[in-house]
Amino acid sequence: MSQKLLGIDIPEGLRKSNFYALFLSTAFIMAVYMIPTIVLPRFLKEVIGVPQKSFGEINSAIQNIGTITSILFLSLIGSLSDRHGRKILLLSGLSGATLSFILYYYSPVIGNFLGINPLWLVFLFSLLLSLSMTFAFPQIVTLVADYTDRRSRGKSMAIMSTMMGVGITLSFIFFSLIQKRIGSANVFLIGAFFMFLTLIVVKFFIVDHMPHKSKEMPVKRNSVIKTWKEVSSVIEKSQGLKVCFFSHFAASSDRIMLGVFLNIWVVRVAGDFNITPAKATAMCGIIIGLSSMVALVSTMFWGIFVDRFGRMPVLAFGLLSSGIGFSLIGIISNPFSLEVKLCGILTGLGVAAVSVSTSSLTADFAPKKILGSVFSISNAIGFLGTLFFVQLGGFLFDYVGFSRPFSLVGAIELIAFIYVISKWKHVPKITRDTKISHEIQH
Repeated sequence: MSQKLLGIDIPEGLRKSNFYALFLSTAFIMAVYMIPTIVLPRFLKEVIGVPQKSFGEINSAIQNIGTITSILFLSLIGSLSDRHGRKILLLSGLSGATLSFILYYYSPVIGNFLGINPLWLVFLFSLLLSLSMTFAFPQIVTLVADYTDRRSRGKSMAIMSTMMGVGITLSFIFFSLIQKRIGSANVFLIGAFFMFLTLIVVKFFIVDHMPHKSKEMPVKRNSVIKTWKEVSSVIEKSQGLKVCFFSHFAASSDRIMLGVFLNIWVVRVAGDFNITPAKATAMCGIIIGLSSMVALVSTMFWGIFVDRFGRMPVLAFGLLSSGIGFSLIGIISNPFSLEVKLCGILTGLGVAAVSVSTSSLTADFAPKKILGSVFSISNAIGFLGTLFFVQLGGFLFDYVGFSRPFSLVGAIELIAFIYVISKWKHVPKITRDTKISHEIQH
């Protein structure tokens, strides 16, 4: 009789400790990944000295470094993941991220020593961090898919999303408050410590468990180009994957848009409300933490709903909830108001529902031997959306209105909701009791 953990069937060759380590690492990675979003606006303003007139564009440009890096390298990394395993790429990414946070801290010192503007070093170190996270982060969701099957995949993805929510919530609450006491730069050293701690956990407690490398499903290693062609063929034939990818394109920027533009909005207008930038950042962290807390609490319920009632209903609700929440923020003039907090609740519900449903549906329809590649393509499409929305959002922030980036996100998510409804009958319903046919799997 197989072991179970929180309702998840543990396959042969794995132990509970592997799941515990995977979920714990997810929380640590997401917590640290949010640090630049939280402290960079204040760091750029007070330490680097970025001028007010280009504050929004420079912040969005730095965020887009990660997006461009992901778009360029995710497909390659997905293929490497399928060929060489998830763990080695995860360890490489965590090592680079640890170094990146140390370099962030020393960017003013290095800039003075070399006689160059430290802003250029911030861009350079952001590139290193982004490349490192492009190696590390996709392996988390792929490992969850490797470790599970359709019967408990929704619960597993829900726990993964819950741990992401735990990391994000604690990050915005803890780091937003502590930066008031220790300064924005010192937060980067804390990030380096947690990244190194995560590396130790992964090294000793996480193992690869790739189904296509088992005796039951042998496969030779394909070239990167051949793998890409195979992924393209699968996507072309699968309505379910098309729905996942478009939804991911529309919704993947939710957390970044809320975190980045709410942070720079409150810092930008803090003086108008007689609030210091440090206090404004802390207040913003509480708002975003509330949104993340709602996502955290609701995620397990979405996991149960996904397994019991299907992926599409949860996906549609998530897009609708998040779309309404962002659209309402777009018509608000006071970022510290109660209305923004209420909209944050709607976005939290939506983010959790979309995350659980799209990851489960992608794992259902992706062939096992190219699972890592399919997830990486999905992430690349999501980052392409993030690139578009963050860059256009920066322009809207500087030249149209501080709340207009949120109107942009709300509109595209409502469009995605309509698209999901239009494809409802074309995507097979998958629950814990569904017997997935060969055609669906392949």
